[in-house]
Amino acid sequence: MKTLLIALTLAGSAFGADYVEPSAHADKYLLVAVSGFKTGRDKSESEDIFSNIVGKGSEASGVWTYMNINHKKIFKTVYLSHYSKDSELKSVMNLAVDEKGECKKKQGLIMMVNSWGAKMSQKLADMYLKKCGQLPNLTILIDGVSKPTPFAYDKPIRALNCVNFYQQSSTLKGTSIENCYNVLSSYNTGSDLFNAHIHLEWDASKRGNSIIEQFLDGKLPVMFVRDLYQIDYRKGL
Repeated sequence: MKTLLIALTLAGSAFGADYVEPSAHADKYLLVAVSGFKTGRDKSESEDIFSNIVGKGSEASGVWTYMNINHKKIFKTVYLSHYSKDSELKSVMNLAVDEKGECKKKQGLIMMVNSWGAKMSQKLADMYLKKCGQLPNLTILIDGVSKPTPFAYDKPIRALNCVNFYQQSSTLKGTSIENCYNVLSSYNTGSDLFNAHIHLEWDASKRGNSIIEQFLDGKLPVMFVRDLYQIDYRKGL
């Protein structure tokens, strides 16, 4: 974690004019946790986006567990899964707008996402960008996998800042992403096909919790990777 924080700080300093203190960007944040493969809740269960109670046919989610953060800058925390319906995404977007249907000023969006949840998180990011004209402030991606395949999610993440944790030791695995700060983890899990994927989910979710708290405290720089990589995030919207 210390190495990651130093790297993020140095990167922010190197960007010069692209460095902005978090407090100057948003006063409040909406937090969104998106669970992945076999975790959280399935498509037949309740659409209560404010509940992190694990569904009957699912396993506990690392991102749901560690997104339970208590901080004065948090407006609301919601819990989605890779099965989330359009109605759930619309409910999240309703939290981003005021009574006039206009996007709330000085409110940002932070996401922590695991496995098959990658595509769902980017669908929400698209909606947020289209409606509010801005990107999520921070996305932490953990071993992103392209649903419904076992292949790594490798597309650029639509976020001002992205930290991507991934491993290459199991069948389900992520990969490096061009506009993220990439953290490769290694696990010795023998012949098991999924253990490393599960180990990383919990390890990185705990580390993600710390990163988010320090971001909210203004202890991490905001890195405008969108400008650095010149990616057209509005393409296709």
